[in-house]
Amino acid sequence: MEQKISLSVFEDLTGADKGGALSISSQKVSIECCSFVNCSSITYGGGIYTNHCPILLKGNLFYRCFVKTCENGKYGNAICCSQCGKTSVLLSSCRLCGANPTKCGDSSIKLDGGIHHLKSINSTSNYGNGGAALASLWSSDDGNYIKYSQCIDSHDYDVVEVFYNPCLVSHVNIINCLQSSYVILANYDKAHIYLDYTNFYNVYFSAGFAYGNYTAKNCVSDVTLVNFSVKSSPTQPLYPIYFYDKQYIICKCSHRHFAKISIILMNLSS
Repeated sequence: MEQKISLSVFEDLTGADKGGALSISSQKVSIECCSFVNCSSITYGGGIYTNHCPILLKGNLFYRCFVKTCENGKYGNAICCSQCGKTSVLLSSCRLCGANPTKCGDSSIKLDGGIHHLKSINSTSNYGNGGAALASLWSSDDGNYIKYSQCIDSHDYDVVEVFYNPCLVSHVNIINCLQSSYVILANYDKAHIYLDYTNFYNVYFSAGFAYGNYTAKNCVSDVTLVNFSVKSSPTQPLYPIYFYDKQYIICKCSHRHFAKISIILMNLSS
């Protein structure tokens, strides 16, 4: 039987370990039109933690939720869903999750197992330790996507990170993210990220792993200002993006740690 939680406010709550406001296991659940304000946990899921249960999260607000163990690998300042089959996060907002550099674990939203659908997510000023300001997806199946969403003022290592299986990132705005190292990161062989009408504005690029259709305006790398639009069709599945100058994009790297790098220069003005 599906459990439903709706029209509720969870404020100033602390979980003993996992799940600051809610910790749910082994049952299908929907959580709709709820507010999670200043909630925290010790290790996982500052607002919500779920384990082995398909979940629908719709129309929820997460504000100043965080994981107290301030380190990489302590997941989900707002949401952590573990081994949950299909997970849908829709029409939701995460702001200041984590709250500041001393009140943040790894990633604002962490989902693993199954298929993940995120749509109409507003992610603003989220802090983190080695994760993703918008979402970190560890999927066991194809069919994952992030659509019609935005991330503004990221203070985490990445904006979006994807592990194990592909993810479509479509109609997403990434704005004022000058502290993220990779911005878009895919790890392990099948974890491709496909960009579709994705816009980067005022973003610092060190490197990212993705390909598709995107624009970069007023963006910077270690070298220079970046302003261009590009469509790319990679010949191998894992395709990083290095922004070198506004004429060229430097591509193709074997894995995240850059032990073996082969470079292709593509003149974008042609």
